[in-house]
Amino acid sequence: MTMDRFDRLEDYERRYARILATSDQTDAAVVQMELSALAARIRREIDDEWTPDHLEPARSAPRLDARLLKTHALDVLSTRPQPATSRQVARMVGRRLGQDIADDVVLRRLDRAVRRMLDQEAGGRVERIGSWPAQWRMRAAGAEA
Repeated sequence: MTMDRFDRLEDYERRYARILATSDQTDAAVVQMELSALAARIRREIDDEWTPDHLEPARSAPRLDARLLKTHALDVLSTRPQPATSRQVARMVGRRLGQDIADDVVLRRLDRAVRRMLDQEAGGRVERIGSWPAQWRMRAAGAEA
């Protein structure tokens, strides 16, 4: 490493510190863009052949179809003899939809979607039991809301 590289390293450190110092007054997208540009410069410093194409794209979660989710969640509840938490329902729905439920991020996303849907259905076809963790079951056919 030559003195020239040390100067550039200090320059990168100053830029990084400036970005962080102004991050609370700057739009998050702008901060992300500046950090990405700085990271790209550092990578090019290490390897002249480097391009952004060398990076693996971040995975983006597929969009959940609300109607399909609702159909499966209600089916799961109607076939279960005992009440279930939203997390239990999310696991079963995830298996049916072929989601990677071993991934915590995927499971939390499914759980939030199932909980939101069950909250909307509460008082109608589904019944909430308890407060935390709430359990859910299908309402009896002739039960009043």
